[in-house]
Amino acid sequence: MQSALRFNYDALLALRAPGSPTITATAASSQVDINLITQSARHSLDGLHGELSFTVVLQVVSADHTTGDETYSVAFNVYDENGANPVTLQTYAIQQTDIGNVLYFPFDANMIEEQAPNVVTSYLTGISGTPKGAFFGLNVTLAGTTPILGYYAFIAPNHM
Repeated sequence: MQSALRFNYDALLALRAPGSPTITATAASSQVDINLITQSARHSLDGLHGELSFTVVLQVVSADHTTGDETYSVAFNVYDENGANPVTLQTYAIQQTDIGNVLYFPFDANMIEEQAPNVVTSYLTGISGTPKGAFFGLNVTLAGTTPILGYYAFIAPNHM
């Protein structure tokens, strides 16, 4: 029998831990240092374009749709070495049919480099010189009369 969950949860790569309370307003997740992803996958962005790949695993636990005007969207962002200046790599609108489902969003070094070259430059400078980093995180936007969202998310490195 094959498991429905294809990735293992690692608390060090958690964007939002399982069992976290619901949110009722737009909120950012925790940020994960890209160095942790590369160490876990034993890869680096430095000269390995396309070899670093990871999947964001998102479980939508609950979403209120009582009045029918509630909307939920997730922005997948990379941040500079200070955890600031987000660059959105992708967005996803959470639907009512997503409740109870596990959603998978793949990312790789090429996507980050194409959409956020300054973040990659900062990261690579950190590898070869002064310690710097880059971060990955979510920003979840809630709108409507009574938005309430329960979710958890984590990063799962794709080992090669």
